[in-house]
Amino acid sequence: MKKRSFSRFDTSLKACFFIKERDRGWEDCQITKISRKGMGVTFCTEEKITPGSALNLKVYTSQDSDYFTVTGTVKWIEHYKNIFLGGIELNEILDEPKWLQLIYFIKNPRANHTTIKSLEPHEIKGNFHAAPPPEKVILPTTKLEQIKAILNYKIM
Repeated sequence: MKKRSFSRFDTSLKACFFIKERDRGWEDCQITKISRKGMGVTFCTEEKITPGSALNLKVYTSQDSDYFTVTGTVKWIEHYKNIFLGGIELNEILDEPKWLQLIYFIKNPRANHTTIKSLEPHEIKGNFHAAPPPEKVILPTTKLEQIKAILNYKIM
């Protein structure tokens, strides 16, 4: 059995798709599974989608104005009631910033996200420092100390 190259995550991200051959414009869909190399998609359309179709996807993250686009190919498709369920293979593996952004929004519900753009001017005030600065920063002086510092680095 072939092992997957990248981890898959269950999700429910709003998206829309465009298939050039259909010339219908952007249509709604939902991302149900995601990895760096592909996506499971629920297409909200009654018009048939065929395997091998090239498509563009807009994947929304926090708000309707925040999205990124990817291109891919429909690898498989199944008709279910009045929708289509399919698997998309991306033309390029998602780069690290896009992937991290997606994982962040998958693991944290959208309702809890606030961006600087969404704040009113009167809401932006006060001290933004959540934690005090460290008392002392020790700079490594040798290669061995640099390696130790990297291995001991913790993301807070």
